[in-house]
Amino acid sequence: MSESPDALAVWCRVRQQVDWSTVVPADPVPPVRGAVDGLAVWYDGPVRRRDPARAERLLTALARSRADAARGEPLGPQLPASWQRLVLGVPEAPFRDGDAFAKGGRERYGLTPHTWRDFTGCLRESTDAAVPLPARAAGRTWTCPSSTLSRTATPACP
Repeated sequence: MSESPDALAVWCRVRQQVDWSTVVPADPVPPVRGAVDGLAVWYDGPVRRRDPARAERLLTALARSRADAARGEPLGPQLPASWQRLVLGVPEAPFRDGDAFAKGGRERYGLTPHTWRDFTGCLRESTDAAVPLPARAAGRTWTCPSSTLSRTATPACP
């Protein structure tokens, strides 16, 4: 069986090819709040039916992440690690020590000597107003804390 391509490397190449200045509207739209909190509904519905304890952990982590954002907590590596500890229900959630997989193993997110640097760079970039919002918000799969389960976090692209 051949190893799947590194989806993170592919995403980084695509992301670097986009002229982000062309996707930023001249008059940006203010943040929009949905009528329904999709994550909370997902966690409280399908996830709770499969694993009630996991649903509680996810809802707790979601609430904590939003409270941290509302307080203006600086987004450094320790913050997503604290959320990941809540999600996993563990005392420690170290940065992953191998490739991460998504979509039932169909997508692989490689671990390279630069992954940690890229991850911390992405965290800095996520709050940098000089980086166009679409570039910061473009659907990225995170590759951060936890060496135990499929991981979620966001690496910047070199």
